[in-house]
Amino acid sequence: MDVLTSIIPVFITIMAGFFIKKHFIKSDDFWAETDRLVFYILIPVMLIHVLINAPFNQEMLVYGAIIFGVITFIFLITLLLRPFMNTDGPGFTSVVQGSVRVNFFISLSIASLAYGSEGVTILSFALLFTVLSGVMFSVFCLQRYGHKNPNSPQQNTFIRMIKNPVILSTLVGFGVGLFIDELPVTIDKTFTIFDRAALPLALLAIGSSLKPSSLGKQIKPVVISTILGLIISPLCGVLLCHYYQLPTLLTICCILMLGVPAAASSITFAARMGGDKELMSSILTTQTILGIVTIPIFIYMAHYLETNPIF
Repeated sequence: MDVLTSIIPVFITIMAGFFIKKHFIKSDDFWAETDRLVFYILIPVMLIHVLINAPFNQEMLVYGAIIFGVITFIFLITLLLRPFMNTDGPGFTSVVQGSVRVNFFISLSIASLAYGSEGVTILSFALLFTVLSGVMFSVFCLQRYGHKNPNSPQQNTFIRMIKNPVILSTLVGFGVGLFIDELPVTIDKTFTIFDRAALPLALLAIGSSLKPSSLGKQIKPVVISTILGLIISPLCGVLLCHYYQLPTLLTICCILMLGVPAAASSITFAARMGGDKELMSSILTTQTILGIVTIPIFIYMAHYLETNPIF
């Protein structure tokens, strides 16, 4: 399936999650537990399964370095633009999160539909680079500019990130893959069942977290964050991948890592670490709605540059 036709089903599933919560399953507890199931069990199993057989080369390292470099560049831009944002410290942390964090589950779903296990492998490899940049920058800003709530978890941030099940499963998948070529058949087939459940539930949970009522609030920070996250970031990624002559598949996966909406967990970070939760919800909802338009534009650009090089 072509990557462009893979985007629409992903966003339809996200919107289905929104309507299911609004009209059928309204319990916050249900969606919270679904999110826990996806985050702690299903996605980690899928990542381990895929990464065990992952092949890596110099092009993959360049791809990872581009992602790290672009996210770092976008973060520096947010620092330069802060005086013009007309928002307080907690609001600024939400702009940063909306600019530098990525919704890995959306990226993973599109890559899985379009490219199967190869796409998932490439996206999973990039996860480490987004953690080392986007997540670390976000935590830094939350600790520096967020509300100083004595009950918020300000200490041991690095340890808590290392304990993140998605990060742990990525490391386990890489590590196990160094020693074995393939899993036993029974385990492999069991993991495949988990794989099939992971992404649909992840997308439905993302949809359940959308809050259209938050739209229209603090427009300037939302616009800045959306332009940086959905336009400037993937544009830089496309041009750098083209400059270094990376294969189209790596370029598209770079777009999927740099040009998707902010991570849904950004709202949790904002709530627990002194950020602006309402502004973060507005940014996340806006980006999710606009992402269905912006992502295809940059994928088309990647294909265009493949046949019409500028470097």
